Amino acid sequence: KGGKARAPKRRRRMTEDERIQVARGHTERGHCPVWHYMNAGQDTYHVNVPDLSDVHGALLKGPVHMVRAFAQCVLLSRCGTLEGSGAATVSPETDRQLQERLDSFFEDCIVDSCFNLKWKSIEIFCAGLESERRIFEVLCRLQQENQVEFMKVDGEEEIALLAKLAKDAGATGKDRYGVVRAITVDDVRAWARINETGRLEEI
Repeated sequence: KGGKARAPKRRRRMTEDERIQVARGHTERGHCPVWHYMNAGQDTYHVNVPDLSDVHGALLKGPVHMVRAFAQCVLLSRCGTLEGSGAATVSPETDRQLQERLDSFFEDCIVDSCFNLKWKSIEIFCAGLESERRIFEVLCRLQQENQVEFMKVDGEEEIALLAKLAKDAGATGKDRYGVVRAITVDDVRAWARINETGRLEEI
């Protein structure tokens, strides 16, 4: 009496004739076995069986990983690396890259959802950032950022140009062993073979 209203008790069982509850906010979801969530463009169905590892991830690991992911978005956009070895660059292109990564961060990493999906979204987003560190991806970005120059060359000249750009930029990437190192001419040749043959090989 006179105190806070108690939260509805969570139920795990559902009868055949029971209607699925529609939730339109965080206070209405999670109290019944199955619910239909409709809010801010989201229209999804959920089952109230949280995975404890996901709860642990969302509550304890999530905040740390989100801060790390935000910092990685900035470093990848401004420096092209997560090790801080590249020189920070501010330009219309890096501004565009940063805005795109931050838009994705707030849309795909920070998800207004249940514990299961909340932690899974953080994991998937961070894995995507990690993939950007791979040598092949770093070289693809270098070529894309210098498209005009690459339109004038082909074959060995293309390899030489990309190797020079990588060296001048101090570009680093993660190799097949998970080691972050400077990109070499051999890496560029492997990148060229993949693009020519379509066969995926480890760099």
